[in-house]
Amino acid sequence: MSMQNLVLSFFRPIAATAAALAKTTTVSGVSNSDQIFTPPLNSKHFNTHTNTHSDGGAVHRTLLKFIRWTKYARMVFRQTTWPGAIIAKIFKHKELEWIEFHITRHCNLNCVNCLHFSSLAQKEFMDITAFENDLKQLKHITGGRAFPYGIKLLGGEPLLNPQIIQFCEIARGIFPDISILILTNGVLLPKQTAEFWEKCAELNITISVTYYPVITDAGFAFMKKQAEQYGVQLQTWHLIQGSVSSFFWIKLPIDITGKQNAKKSYFYFRYSSCYQLWHGKLYPCAHIAYSGDFNRAFNQELEVTEPDYLDIYRAASIEEVQAFLKGPFPFCRYCKTTKAYAVPWRHNVEKQLEDWL
Repeated sequence: MSMQNLVLSFFRPIAATAAALAKTTTVSGVSNSDQIFTPPLNSKHFNTHTNTHSDGGAVHRTLLKFIRWTKYARMVFRQTTWPGAIIAKIFKHKELEWIEFHITRHCNLNCVNCLHFSSLAQKEFMDITAFENDLKQLKHITGGRAFPYGIKLLGGEPLLNPQIIQFCEIARGIFPDISILILTNGVLLPKQTAEFWEKCAELNITISVTYYPVITDAGFAFMKKQAEQYGVQLQTWHLIQGSVSSFFWIKLPIDITGKQNAKKSYFYFRYSSCYQLWHGKLYPCAHIAYSGDFNRAFNQELEVTEPDYLDIYRAASIEEVQAFLKGPFPFCRYCKTTKAYAVPWRHNVEKQLEDWL
């Protein structure tokens, strides 16, 4: 057997297994098997590299696929299961896998139990100059190597932001080689202009749409057609059991008394890579970053202290950032992560405190 065939025979089954693992991961009984799991790797970058190796091209493509899928399967396991989250935190493996930017704080769906408190937020857009400065500072202290995956532009609903194209241009200009995603509920996607789609294609922006009951199959079909027409990569995330009428998502109860064991809550928090950057401050999760919206809506006093965030303009190195992300954090005392469970999706019509407890 040649060396090339030997390498292929070893890595191909492992890559296939990793891909299968990523595609069949479940979250609290909600199947993700229908998801279009596209590993967050810049597709143009990937194709360029595979095409430059004429000799041993099959080996090179298989190795890249192996690396891509095993890293992604590891990320899925770590972020969506309690064992994975605990293992990651025991070994203190904390990287800036994704940085999330709320370019829009408010939303157009008004979901109850929103983990980002977007249905409680007042109308507010991220300052685009602050966004640019934060990205430049992040690149300065990390050397650009803190992004194995990339940047997510979300909210709230990011497509509500009239400067969405400019945000994408700035992000791509500062980080030319990473993945950039727009995470949207899809409601406004069919209304986007040709300029929007053309810019997404030009800047290699991936659009990630989460299925909600308010979107019809015809609506999603139109989105896919638009993406194909303009050459834009489209991800669709199905968190639905059976049909749109049985949509479930995760409720993370809040303890407004702050009497939870912070260390235990931290270790049981499954979504361990939802790092938020808002006006110069890096937060380990959305609950901490946007707790002010919860406090304002219900006249509460969930306290965010200095150990709960990192001022990136005071950070000297990537090592300092990684040390901060190891946690736990004082704010974790407000979260009942061991009591998280799936609940039916519905609109947050009356905005009752009990819906978050």
